[in-house]
Amino acid sequence: MAYYPPCHLREQEIGQPYVELLKGIPGTTLEVISGAFYCCGLAGVMGFKRDFHNTSAQLGRPLMEKIRTVNPERIVTDCLSCRVQFNQFLPCYVLHLIELLKESYVAYENQKKALSAQGYGSNGGV
Repeated sequence: MAYYPPCHLREQEIGQPYVELLKGIPGTTLEVISGAFYCCGLAGVMGFKRDFHNTSAQLGRPLMEKIRTVNPERIVTDCLSCRVQFNQFLPCYVLHLIELLKESYVAYENQKKALSAQGYGSNGGV
């Protein structure tokens, strides 16, 4: 799985608050894609305008190529604009951190129910 912290989050210099949280999800291998020149290219409202589509695609090309080299099954990003751009240019499943956390929580709850049905208690014993 790849995590892309969007430009505006990086430029605000508040760090990458979700990296440790993502690393804490069981079974997750994480590749953080970050760098001064990695931008999805959508550039706010400009990326939604037909006149700027080609420019937007060119600006985002280095990031798209980097993600292709990582070849993740999934991309997690905090930015819905980046998500639009990723969905347009990449074959990966793109989701927000909250969606991934929900999936993880549901999987945990299902596993807990399955163990309980097999007679295992909360302490892992029979």
